[in-house]
Amino acid sequence: MLEQGRVADDLDEVEASSRACTLPVVFADFKPVTLRPPIPQDELLDCMAHWMAVARCVSRNIDSEEQKTAVCRSTKKRIARYCASSAEHISQRQICIFDTADTRRNGRLEFLAPPAPYTNIYDNPAGKTWDKRRVLFEQAALTAFERCYEESEQPPPDEIIHVTCSGYASPSPAQVFLSQRGWFHTGVTHAYHMGCYGAFPAIRTACGLLAASYASLPTPKDRVDIIHTEYLSLHVDFLAHDPGNYIMNTLFGDGFIKYSAYPFLKFLTANKRGLKLLAMQERLVPNSLNEMSLRPGLYSFDEMVSKRVPDIIYIHVKDFMIDLCRQAAIDFDDEKQDLVYAIHPGGPAIVSKAREALGLDESKMWVSRDVLDQHGNMASATAPHMWQKIVEADAIPTGARIVSVAFGPGLTVIGAVFEKV
Repeated sequence: MLEQGRVADDLDEVEASSRACTLPVVFADFKPVTLRPPIPQDELLDCMAHWMAVARCVSRNIDSEEQKTAVCRSTKKRIARYCASSAEHISQRQICIFDTADTRRNGRLEFLAPPAPYTNIYDNPAGKTWDKRRVLFEQAALTAFERCYEESEQPPPDEIIHVTCSGYASPSPAQVFLSQRGWFHTGVTHAYHMGCYGAFPAIRTACGLLAASYASLPTPKDRVDIIHTEYLSLHVDFLAHDPGNYIMNTLFGDGFIKYSAYPFLKFLTANKRGLKLLAMQERLVPNSLNEMSLRPGLYSFDEMVSKRVPDIIYIHVKDFMIDLCRQAAIDFDDEKQDLVYAIHPGGPAIVSKAREALGLDESKMWVSRDVLDQHGNMASATAPHMWQKIVEADAIPTGARIVSVAFGPGLTVIGAVFEKV
């Protein structure tokens, strides 16, 4: 009996200690970087049509100008049918495979040289194999890291989380950058290949790194930096002519962004804006494993998104949202008009279906629509761009509660509730 009492006392002490070690975390200092100037969507659609037509002609040994013109015309028709239009959905995207400094004439993008992954397109219409594209990814990611920290007066972070679904190497670009900077004491965590929902496991990891250091390590950590390097245009497929590939080629944009996680008390001394995490939730949708995939291929990463995905989101997002908000003591049905929304714009239909399922006015989708319009779908980098917009928006007051949700392979639905501070 005495031993049982001692065990009970020990358990009570551990439970009390766990409650005392609760560590609120704030995300702030959002810094997007650009490696190439954004290109108007109409120009990009012309470029995509041109190079897809070239690849098709080379693969079929088409030589006559008449046949080439016919292929180009049919490709443009398919792009017009399946693409996210500039008038309604996307006005521009950052597409780093086009060197606009060399290919812009008379104010428009022209077709003077093949894009980076396809410099061999006239010999091999499939373009460069992945081992060569990987080198391009490493160069771009390292450049993005350098620009994230240029002119920064902050000390090195305690930890860096590198997030991407568009390329990998070991040593990683994060490790190469830290070595070049001489930041040998910064830890690195790699959060790879989760697609569009990748920012959420990253912020969960950042919270864990900070909380664990305060709860069980001798030296608490003050800052974890999260850096996204999504070089998605590296994976455009000029040969595939199925509707899904047309959508991918005209929807995705490259995105690079850095932001930081701070313990709440540390953040309060900095006199700046941020988002304090209140709740998180992740859920797998039953019987949906085959609806979305992202797999390395011989030439690029092959992504497949079923046309059923928007309807699946429509069916499941409301229950998910109710449960997520409940964790933050929010009654979704009663308070949904008071919330700010950052729903990942995986495509125009996904935003529309989520809005419809949640019973929201279109005005509530402005953050998602604006980011899609200015950048396209940047996979994991999209959510941080939405969070940045919310942090910087004067119209969204301190104390506002933000609900952010994203979707990815699995199908995975994941979300977070923040408070603007």
